[in-house]
Amino acid sequence: MKRALIRRVWPLAATGVVIVTGMAYSLLWAPVVRHLIGWQTPGDLWATMRGAHYVAWGALGGVYGSGTGLVTFPGILILLAPVAMISSGLNLSEAFPFGIPHPTAWLLVGPVTLALAAVPLCALDALAEERGISVARRRALVMAQAGAVWGTVAIWGHPEDAVALGLLVYALVAVHRSRWRAVGWLIGAAVLMQPLTLLAFPAVLMWAPARQRVGLVVRSALPTAVVVTVVLAADFRDSWTALTRQPNYPKVDHATPW
Repeated sequence: MKRALIRRVWPLAATGVVIVTGMAYSLLWAPVVRHLIGWQTPGDLWATMRGAHYVAWGALGGVYGSGTGLVTFPGILILLAPVAMISSGLNLSEAFPFGIPHPTAWLLVGPVTLALAAVPLCALDALAEERGISVARRRALVMAQAGAVWGTVAIWGHPEDAVALGLLVYALVAVHRSRWRAVGWLIGAAVLMQPLTLLAFPAVLMWAPARQRVGLVVRSALPTAVVVTVVLAADFRDSWTALTRQPNYPKVDHATPW
């Protein structure tokens, strides 16, 4: 573990910078720069946290009928459910369904979701190391990648996209090491976070040896299949509508390919 942390010291340090600058932006941008009262917190994240509360309450099957606007798979809700439980236990305020100037839950939720930037940053550094990229270039890459992921977690409030990217990249590292079981489970976890990661699956499948392909497909599909079966069984109408029509306000989304 110590050696692993030393190898990833730059992406971990970059994650620390993302947390500090992200929290500084959210707490200071509105009052200092725009001269407004309140914190600049990502609105989409509060809907995600509301869905995480439903999972924490044992109501995974009701996440699509809860009015949070969820139109992706609920992996991030499962991941953030413990955070939602702590937030409830501390009686922290959240900006859902209406915005409030100072949602105290942000002091907990903000650092946690910003810290999830470590997943793609460490994964991309691991891939660069696997490909033989020099240490100096890896450091430059980490800085560029931190800048790219910053907006996703700090402004738009979609840590699931960052986590999905990291899991997918770790799957590519496992591909290089011919660890096909790990590849399947990592892609399965990535898809549960963000189904757009399926766009990379055909290339990975063609790369796999023929004898590994059936197992790779099963492992990649199993996490999402289990979770989606639960939500469809509990609330078929709302879940099917959310996953296929992807309704969102004010009708900014397009129909999914399927």
